[in-house]
Amino acid sequence: MRGLISATGTVNSPWPVEISTAKSLLPVCGKPLIQYSIDVLREMGIRDILIVVDSLAVASFQKVLGAGHEWGLKLSYALQSAGSGIVEDLMLGEEFVGNSSCCLICGDKVFLNTHVSKRIDSSTPFRGAHVCIRPSASPHARDFETSLYIFDSTVFRKMHALGAASTGMADLLELYQNEGRLSIEEVQPKSNGWLDVHTPESLIQAGMQAAAIAKDVQGR
Repeated sequence: MRGLISATGTVNSPWPVEISTAKSLLPVCGKPLIQYSIDVLREMGIRDILIVVDSLAVASFQKVLGAGHEWGLKLSYALQSAGSGIVEDLMLGEEFVGNSSCCLICGDKVFLNTHVSKRIDSSTPFRGAHVCIRPSASPHARDFETSLYIFDSTVFRKMHALGAASTGMADLLELYQNEGRLSIEEVQPKSNGWLDVHTPESLIQAGMQAAAIAKDVQGR
């Protein structure tokens, strides 16, 4: 299984920055946001990871993460325009993933106790699609939010079949659902899901939550 991280987001207003900054490199509890996503993939046994980044920020990512050798990983980078959708980020991984399955994860969340590795074994063939969802906190958003997807080797064939008629990830998941091969797992924020970092205040809260969990783990 290969890992894909979507890390094209930037921060501007209401953040107190003068220029756009890569959101996934913001520090949370002593490490960049993207490290939480990398840790999830590592726990799953995934060692080969493609990080999709804004072309203007790739040098910053390479400076912070390098090639991943110090963590026993192989990190490579693909360039995408800032603000691109996660479907576009997934498509950039087609050649990288090849005939393997893949886990697509957002690089701008603080993932907490996902334990995906206990349910998905990256060393064995994976069939279908698995999506981690949580109820949306916004009444104006859709019914759920997603930040972690696992797809089998047919994902890119399906995406090409959808072509211009596709309206996004929902259409892709519907194809898996029609085949009876879509599994959906509901997770809860602050327990076994992820924390969003939309504002400076939420960044501080996420850091406190991550620190509390780390302290609890060390105390066991």
